Amino acid sequence: MSTPSHLRIVILAFSAAIGLATNPVFAFDRDDLVIKIAGENAELAGILERTSSVVQALNDDRTSPIELIAAARSEYRQMLGALYAQAHYSPIISVTVNGLEVSEISPLHEPDSVKAITISIQPGPIFKFQTAKIGPLTPQTDIPGGFETGKTATVSSIKSAASSSISAWRSAGHAKAEITDQNIVADHESNHLDVDITITPGPRLKFGDLNITGNKDVRSDRIRIIAGLPVGAVYNPTEIEQSATRLRRTEAFASVTFTEAENIGPQNSLPIELTLTEERPRRVGFGAELSSVEGFGTNAYWLHRNLLGGAEQLRFDFEIDNIGATDAENGVDYTFSTNYGKPAAFGTDKDFYTQLVIAREDEPSYLSDTIDLEAGMTRIVSNELQWQIGGLYRIGDIQDAFGDRQYQLVGSPFEVTWDTRDAPLNATQGTYINTNLVPFLGINDIDNGLLLTFDGRKYLALGEEKSTVLAGRVQFGTLAGPDSDSAPPDYLFYAGGGGSVRGQPYQALGIGEIDDMIIGGTSYLALSGEIRATVRGNFGAVAFYDAGYVGDEAFLQGEGSWLSGAGLGLRYQTGFGPLRADIAFPVSGTPDDASQFQIYIGIGQAF
Repeated sequence: MSTPSHLRIVILAFSAAIGLATNPVFAFDRDDLVIKIAGENAELAGILERTSSVVQALNDDRTSPIELIAAARSEYRQMLGALYAQAHYSPIISVTVNGLEVSEISPLHEPDSVKAITISIQPGPIFKFQTAKIGPLTPQTDIPGGFETGKTATVSSIKSAASSSISAWRSAGHAKAEITDQNIVADHESNHLDVDITITPGPRLKFGDLNITGNKDVRSDRIRIIAGLPVGAVYNPTEIEQSATRLRRTEAFASVTFTEAENIGPQNSLPIELTLTEERPRRVGFGAELSSVEGFGTNAYWLHRNLLGGAEQLRFDFEIDNIGATDAENGVDYTFSTNYGKPAAFGTDKDFYTQLVIAREDEPSYLSDTIDLEAGMTRIVSNELQWQIGGLYRIGDIQDAFGDRQYQLVGSPFEVTWDTRDAPLNATQGTYINTNLVPFLGINDIDNGLLLTFDGRKYLALGEEKSTVLAGRVQFGTLAGPDSDSAPPDYLFYAGGGGSVRGQPYQALGIGEIDDMIIGGTSYLALSGEIRATVRGNFGAVAFYDAGYVGDEAFLQGEGSWLSGAGLGLRYQTGFGPLRADIAFPVSGTPDDASQFQIYIGIGQAF
């Protein structure tokens, strides 16, 4: 009988100290821990190495004789589980310490030192499914393809089949579905596995009473409305997940836990327990950004998460921009705003909002003082989609190339947002789309019109480790109705600067100039692309290109001009988002007096 070939893998070396200080110390070399696997299977060898209790003990620097022997004893269970997961159901496993099988070493007479550990494994053949039965099933059950006759009989495929079957029953209202019998037999002569699993669905249930505990300041009646759990409707676990998401979205709770009752209630109802931990009611925050041309900007906010006991939010924001801007015509901007929001004010997923914004914009093209008062409803359709509609009243005072004007307008902003990004400050995959439509009526010195803006972003991670990300952005805007001389200046479009075309001066491009003041256009298109790569550890690098267009007629119908810029950047990942430092250079369409480069520093990716 031929001896099986062995793949010998040297894992780690360690030393062990034994006895008192007067006793000798035994040191381990790298060859003193050996794993031998019959057959040339490098993939299996890697799996077993990562599973090994002894290897884990050495990685954790647990190298005393007691700890190593305990790890060696647990090796049988660890290796057996790993081999079963790979469909090896007839392995032979040997674990020796100092040449003795560790299972035969008495706990009362353990060696004082560990000189060698050897793990020898004969995996045996791979088993296939001969019988793969599970049931009864719902018509909607989707059994993974690996659980069928002739396929490799891995433990994971059995678990996936059982999990999928139970999940399908629960989604159909059978919350207490469970496995009540399982018969799994390995035929070692034919290397086959027979699996027969029986599921008992139990009765179809409906949501019973929602019992709330843990809340102190947020009222239970408001919690029920916000959660929106459909008491009396057929049970579905998705409804519980959505209710938890709604409560977390308010930011009033540090933890949200739903628990199904163990016992079925009257008339096949299932009571639900909701346990909450409330957040601290108040929060403050701040941010900052720096540009070599636009200067320094900073913002701060104060937030109350539960103003009136119904998870209402009250927030005050203050922002200052363009501090120390190198362009003398670009003055300091101030914005103060207060926002109030009441979740589920009009029913579950229908929130009320109102905000007051007082702003001064001292731009190269105009000086504007405005007061905006807006109120409306936000409808949350899903975790990814929401829309918002409201009413707007504005009072404004303008100084621009067309003179001094005081105006008023009323409008009805309508906004739709679709967001599937994995992380807003540092997205690596997903899509973001925001569209804003504002029809408005000018009360004096402003013509009636319609403002439309669009912002679309797409992210794609490359490779298994997703260390490289491609990011693209498209911005579009149009103003229909008024011309440039009869529109609010902040409803007009300019290109250039950190949020538009990096490398170009802020608002460098419009549709012309009057008395050295740039006139904004009524059409806008901007394109941005980035390649983001992880360099090492928390450090990353970015290469980017931006281009922007401003036109003199709505919907890009008239004449216009382009400008573009490109550059490189560094990123450092932190717990709250990446720190960003970019240097950008103008490429085309640059004004004659523009700087040769721009520098931008901030928190979070550029988009």
